[in-house]
Amino acid sequence: MSVCEGRKDFLRHIVNPMISEALLSADEGRALDTNNRKPDDIRQIASRLSSVLNDVRRRIVNAENSYNFSIYGGSLEELARYLNSPAWDDLVQTTIAGLREYPDALNYAVNVIAGILAEASEAYKGSCPQVSEAAQRALARLNDLVKSASKSSLHLNEADEGAARTDKGTNRG
Repeated sequence: MSVCEGRKDFLRHIVNPMISEALLSADEGRALDTNNRKPDDIRQIASRLSSVLNDVRRRIVNAENSYNFSIYGGSLEELARYLNSPAWDDLVQTTIAGLREYPDALNYAVNVIAGILAEASEAYKGSCPQVSEAAQRALARLNDLVKSASKSSLHLNEADEGAARTDKGTNRG
């Protein structure tokens, strides 16, 4: 494996600015579809979105400590290992689970994560191709996990509707 040298630190120069901007958008209500929603509902969903985004940041901070991928005394190659790890997939799955009931908030959070991966891929393309490639693979897995969650959510909704029809039929008597 070749030595990676990056000028951008994943956490400090990519993740933190993107999460901070996303949190600001959530707080200002720009991250959600506010049509046909009560102000209290908007605040509740924005709060959930903010909580999930803060969890994403916290998990990446913890991963930086575990994998030591900081450009400040760590090894950038370890970022590739993290992005290919079950820990990264767990971050994505936890994000999906945390926002599944709010599709617009989920879409926003997924786009933030996708943006982080796209920026990392671009930032490390020339200086650390293995990290760039790992970010691309993580982006593909993100898309697969979201599609899979959408399908399972659709099946759950169909099952719920079927159960509701069955209950209605039973109640008719």
